[in-house]
Amino acid sequence: MPQTNLEKYLQGIGIAVGSHWLHNTFTTQAKILVQDLWKIHLGWDDLIESDSLQTRWQTWVQELSELEQLEIPKCYTPFQLHKETFTRDLHIFCDASERAYGSVSYLRTEDQNALTGAQIAKVLQKELTVTIRQVILWKVSTTVLHWLLSDSCRYKVFVGTRVAKIQSLTDISSWSPDVQLPDADQYKTCKDLVKATVACLHGVAHSSTHCDEAKDYVSAERLLLQQAQRDSFPEEVKALSSNQPLPPNSQLVSLSPEYDEDTGLIRVGGSHAEHIDLNALHPIVLDPHQQLIKLLIKEYDANLLHPEPERVLAELRRHYWILRGRAAIKKCQLACTDCQRWRAQPKIPMMANLPPAHLRLYKPPFFSTGMDCFGQFTIYLRVATPCLLDVFTEIYS
Repeated sequence: MPQTNLEKYLQGIGIAVGSHWLHNTFTTQAKILVQDLWKIHLGWDDLIESDSLQTRWQTWVQELSELEQLEIPKCYTPFQLHKETFTRDLHIFCDASERAYGSVSYLRTEDQNALTGAQIAKVLQKELTVTIRQVILWKVSTTVLHWLLSDSCRYKVFVGTRVAKIQSLTDISSWSPDVQLPDADQYKTCKDLVKATVACLHGVAHSSTHCDEAKDYVSAERLLLQQAQRDSFPEEVKALSSNQPLPPNSQLVSLSPEYDEDTGLIRVGGSHAEHIDLNALHPIVLDPHQQLIKLLIKEYDANLLHPEPERVLAELRRHYWILRGRAAIKKCQLACTDCQRWRAQPKIPMMANLPPAHLRLYKPPFFSTGMDCFGQFTIYLRVATPCLLDVFTEIYS
C-alpha cells in the first residue's frame, strides 16, 4: 500500500468532506480518522506508516464512489396528506459521544410518518412550507436538560455560551428526555428496576456482556426518583425549580422543601451544616403511593432482616423522607411473608384426652398399672463374673 504524508492525507479528506457535506454519516467517519491522525503527533510532511490508518483511509476512499447512487427525495409530505386538517410535529433528537456529536430531525404527520433529516430545528422551521403545530426536542442526557433550565452565566465559558445559544434558538419547554423508563409495577425488587433502567439508558448499545459502572446505577436511580417526584408533586416541582413559592394547599409546605439543582430533586429544607451528610440533613421527599417507594421500603426491610417499623424508618431517613413513613412501612410489613413469620407467636397445644384406664371411677389404687422398663445392661461387679440387670424406671396407675 503506497504511503502518503499528513498534508496530502488531510487535503484529500477535506475535499471529500466539503463536497459531500450532506452525507453526515459518511463524512463523520473521515472526521474521526482525522482525530486519530492528530493523536500520533505526526509532522506536516511525515509519512503515514500505520497500517490500520492506511486501511481505514483506503476503505473510506473506495466508498466515495457509492455516494453517487444515494438519492434523498425532497418531498417531505405526500400529496394526499397535504391538507390543512392534518397536524404535523417536528421532533429533533440530539446526542454526543467522545468521538462525535450530531442531531437528526423527524417530521411527523398524523396517521403517517414522513421522515426527513436536517441539522437544526431553526432551519427546518424556516424552510418548511407546512404549518408546524409544535416542536419537540429530545435529549438523552438529563444533565444537559438541567443546564438548559438554568442561567447560562452559572457555567464555564464552553458550556455557558452553548447553553445561551440553545436558549435563544429554542423554547426550553420543548426539550424532553428521550428515555422511556420501565414500569415499576412490572418488577418485584428495587434492584431489578434500577438494573432495567440502566439498560434503558444504554439503549440498543446495552448487552449482557456490557459492564455497567457505578455511575450508571446512580444516574438510573436519580432518574427514577425524579420521575416519582414529577408524578407525585407536579406543581411543587414546577414551582421550586423556577424559584416560585409553593401553592398554599401543598402537602409539602410543612417541610420547607428546597430544590436541589445538582440532582433535580426536592429535599427537606432547613439549616445547613458542612460536616453532616447532605442526604441525612436534607433527605429526598417521596410519596408512599408510588410503586418505586414501596419497592424501596421492601428492600430496606429485607436488608435489615425484617425489624420493627421504627428501625426501618430510621434507616430510610438517612436518605429519604417518605410522607407518612410509619404507616407505609407497617403496610409493607403486613404484606411481607417473612415479617409475619418472624413475628408469629407460638401456639400452646391443647392437652390430649386421658386414656380410659385413668377414668375408671370407684376403683382402688393400682387397679390398673403400667410399667416402663429398658435394658438389659451388662454390669461388672468386683467379681469377674458379669451379670445382667433389668432397670424399671416408672410404675404408674
